[in-house]
Amino acid sequence: MIIEFAQSSLTKDTEEKHQVYATAGIPDYWVVNLQDAELLVYHQPEVEDYQSLERLQNGQILPLAFPDIEILVTDLLP
Repeated sequence: MIIEFAQSSLTKDTEEKHQVYATAGIPDYWVVNLQDAELLVYHQPEVEDYQSLERLQNGQILPLAFPDIEILVTDLLP
């Protein structure tokens, strides 16, 4: 899993880096978009791209593999 915090690097994180991470087979890639106060969650890597993208807003709960752990998107934003 990789988490990026993006303010000025949002384009690079959501275009260039996400392709590199998908190609490397990183199962989960999160981009905390500080510009729009949202979390981009990429899943299911395949050649140069992820098959799934979730956009989560403030107040939403992150879908995790461990049901007894709860993280709010708000917890990741300043």
